[in-house]
Amino acid sequence: MSPERATLPLPGVRWRGLTVQLFVTVVLPLTGLLIAVALGAAYLHQQAMRDLVGERDRRAVVSLARALEEQLEQRATAVQALARLLDQGLEPSRALTVAQVWQSDMDAGLALLGPDRTPQATTQPPPAWLAALDDLPPAVWQAAGPTFVAVPGQEDPRVTLVVAPRAAGQGWVMAGFDPAALAQATLRDAFPETATARLVLLDAQGHRLFAQPPSQDTTYHPAAEEAWRGRQGVRYLHTPDGEHVVAYSAVRPVGWALVLEETWAEVASPWLHTTQLAPLLLVPVLLLALTALWFGARQVVEPLQRLEAQAQALAWGDYAALDTPVGGIEEIQRLQRALRHMAHRLQRAHEALHSYIGAITQAQEEERRRLARELHDETVQDLIALQQRLQLVRRSLPADAPAQTALAELQRLAQRAMRELRRMTHDLRPLYLEDLGLVPALETLAQEMQSQNPDLQVEVLVQGQPRRLEPAHELALYRIAQEALRNIVRHADATWAQVRLRFGPRQVKLEIQDNGRGFEVPESPAAFAAQGHYGLLGMYERADLIAARLSLHAEPGQGTRVELVLPLDTPPPNGLPAHPPNTAGPQASSPIS
Repeated sequence: MSPERATLPLPGVRWRGLTVQLFVTVVLPLTGLLIAVALGAAYLHQQAMRDLVGERDRRAVVSLARALEEQLEQRATAVQALARLLDQGLEPSRALTVAQVWQSDMDAGLALLGPDRTPQATTQPPPAWLAALDDLPPAVWQAAGPTFVAVPGQEDPRVTLVVAPRAAGQGWVMAGFDPAALAQATLRDAFPETATARLVLLDAQGHRLFAQPPSQDTTYHPAAEEAWRGRQGVRYLHTPDGEHVVAYSAVRPVGWALVLEETWAEVASPWLHTTQLAPLLLVPVLLLALTALWFGARQVVEPLQRLEAQAQALAWGDYAALDTPVGGIEEIQRLQRALRHMAHRLQRAHEALHSYIGAITQAQEEERRRLARELHDETVQDLIALQQRLQLVRRSLPADAPAQTALAELQRLAQRAMRELRRMTHDLRPLYLEDLGLVPALETLAQEMQSQNPDLQVEVLVQGQPRRLEPAHELALYRIAQEALRNIVRHADATWAQVRLRFGPRQVKLEIQDNGRGFEVPESPAAFAAQGHYGLLGMYERADLIAARLSLHAEPGQGTRVELVLPLDTPPPNGLPAHPPNTAGPQASSPIS
């Protein structure tokens, strides 16, 4: 047979045609892959449903077990409360009257026993289980709190006792109830008869207390052994009629076992098996969704992410960030143009505010200088004169004069006031900064912070060749370091802090780091005031006034690092001394006394 005559069984389709080759090499493998994925998804779906049903049954049986435990705890609490009333002087006959309130829960009677285990008072007629007291385990009589115990030898009804000891060995309070009646009242409403599952409650001896639907089968359930060990969980049993989902839980106060069982065939309806093939029908929808997802990612999500990054840069003062197009759909481009227009207006407003803040900051520093000068020239001098006069008065009086103690106390108060005023004037007007430069001023600041806070170790590290900067720059760097150290003292709860100053040829870098508790850095400077970080806001504004870049690095529990980079217009001259001579004038050359 010639090649021209070789055809597939399908009419009109040639074996070596491009359509057939694409079908065999592309369509069939993809189809097989999709079928494999669908079948795998169906299997995983069935396993997930299997686990889901098991978890649902486990939660249901645990919830029912907790309901039984609550009923048992109510009975134990009532019996213990009656024992406490007896300890407080309540007559036994009166105690029986009080117990009538919850007598319906204790349907097997109540007895008040004396120290010798003889009944002092009982409900009428006396409970039948009084004859079996000698057969109770010794642990019942030795327990410090309420205990549950099954009456030995009784079959129908099986009575469970609640035993609560009285104080100082005065006796016991015992109440009996039918556990089958308790289970019937608690579980019947919670577990309807129309349910497909089967619920069984077994006591610690293996007796069946409750079964829904009713059953005469007295064999132990395999899962009951796990529940009697105080456990809860799910087991999958393979039986001749199919797989069974078995959930079990212990009823801890009495050692009962609650078992919930249902067959997988009853859970998995025929519609469930039909829906397992649904992934094959969703393949075209999946392809369409992938196409839409790709379009959305390329035209919506990625442009929005770039626009978000530009907006964050704008929040930190980069007004040119929005000039780069982000692309995307027309709505996003219009949004970027609107944000760019807003950024330009914000930049003009910020420039105006920048000048205003600069004027306010300069006026603030001038006012600080004036206050420091007045405090030094007037108040401190007056305190010095006061201290000298106190000293003269003390010398004019005899050493044993009664006024010597009061004058000495006044002299100490005057000395302390002078120290505080000197500290205040130094904070208002850092003379070391004006006289010696930034490095000695930071070293002095660190020494003062460490002396005022002995638990905090502050060190200053200088790298590069130190040199004098412009007065406005030095003052801004000093104030930022001062505020950062104050924040460490007030909020960080740190034991170590470091001030690192690095002089470079084109920039000066200041870092303040601590090992304190840290905090969550706000997303933008606009959030500083809203979150109460006014100190950080002032530091950021001072850095902005000198065209420096301030950044914060902090995490809760990881400490905080403040980093400031000040660019310089010109490099330092060769041979500049590390500590230049004082040129501030005679008035600022001497420290404040």
